[in-house]
Amino acid sequence: MGRNKDIDTTAFRHAIWHYVHCIFGVRHDDYNYSVINDLLEKNVRSFVKLISCFPENATHKDYRHFMTEFMQSEKVSNVNRKTLNFLIYDVAGVSCLC
Repeated sequence: MGRNKDIDTTAFRHAIWHYVHCIFGVRHDDYNYSVINDLLEKNVRSFVKLISCFPENATHKDYRHFMTEFMQSEKVSNVNRKTLNFLIYDVAGVSCLC
């Protein structure tokens, strides 16, 4: 990520997954929620919350100001064949079903 190559993003993706669930009131007993604050900086958490709750209010400026240390290709590249936004939408949808 950034200048590093071959990084395992599993913990990062799990933190996003659980954070979105948390936003929608779904909590998992077997997850250590302190990891979210360790892995997701405030600007990332703010962006995830914006995309999860108010996607119609998201602007290009919001996108540019989150994960600034990451390359453009990393923000939109496939995360297990899903972009970060689709991952967030997917989790939000699943959360509403719980």
